Amino acid sequence: MTRRSGRLGWTPAVVLAASLTLAAQELTPQMRSEIARTVPEGIGRELTACKVQNAMWGGYDVDVHVTMGIDGLPYLFTLQRGRFSRIVDPAPLPGPIRFERTGRIGASSAEEAFAKGLPFYISRAELMAPDRLSVSVLSNPAASIELATLFVAIDQPGVDDLATVTLPLQSAGTPQRLLAINPALGKPVVVRAAILRDVGTTALTLGCVLSNEVEVRQVL
Repeated sequence: MTRRSGRLGWTPAVVLAASLTLAAQELTPQMRSEIARTVPEGIGRELTACKVQNAMWGGYDVDVHVTMGIDGLPYLFTLQRGRFSRIVDPAPLPGPIRFERTGRIGASSAEEAFAKGLPFYISRAELMAPDRLSVSVLSNPAASIELATLFVAIDQPGVDDLATVTLPLQSAGTPQRLLAINPALGKPVVVRAAILRDVGTTALTLGCVLSNEVEVRQVL
């Protein structure tokens, strides 16, 4: 991932604030402390923590750009090859917090997902005629969640806007089967599904993933 430097006078050589080598797949106390002392309490702090946690679960790299920290400066949180750092952002942009990631959360089994700490595992996602997606979900007994959302994004060739379906759910002691229904599901599409933390607008704003992310293609 290419990084720009020198914009607005920020000098990367003098802004390194913290660097921690990770060995676990959960946020460490030091990481939580760095985020808490840098990002104001609220959606921004939750989003930053979520994106770093998701990168740990997925084993990929992530950059989280915080427009304004508690001290008024812009910050960049990174997880690169398992190494966490926080610096003053060398290339800040106006607007809300943004992030870039290099991968997605995957797992080949519920055992693997739950060992990572994921609260849910999507064991199967299957397109069914004429307009529905059947999603089978298993819950991690060690990570109970009361409010969550199954988020389904439908990418249609030649259409700029994604069609989406959201369904509320919570942890359960038995397998769950959810049906997402949308007319676009009966067309040639690429469908991506994941379970997000919370429900409603908060779930979509945070985009905090609590499961493996799956993709299904409909070819007619």
